[in-house]
Amino acid sequence: MLGIDGDRQALEARRWTEAAAEVKDKALEAGADGVEAAKRVGNEAVGVALRVGNDTAGRARSAASRLSTGIAERALRRRDGDQDDD
Repeated sequence: MLGIDGDRQALEARRWTEAAAEVKDKALEAGADGVEAAKRVGNEAVGVALRVGNDTAGRARSAASRLSTGIAERALRRRDGDQDDD
């Protein structure tokens, strides 16, 4: 009887060990997949931020250029108007 019970316990322990190892392997695999997914999402977010930043910087340069052109044109008109009064 003791021999059969011991074999049964050893078999049960082996099943639990195999099940635990399988769960551990699946968890490690899922964790690695999660890390890779997080990297991809992070890289995509950085790419979007850079594109938005570049677009915004381009719009800011364009607005600054239009503003400086407008100021220069007004200054010329004002100067020309002052010269006409002389």
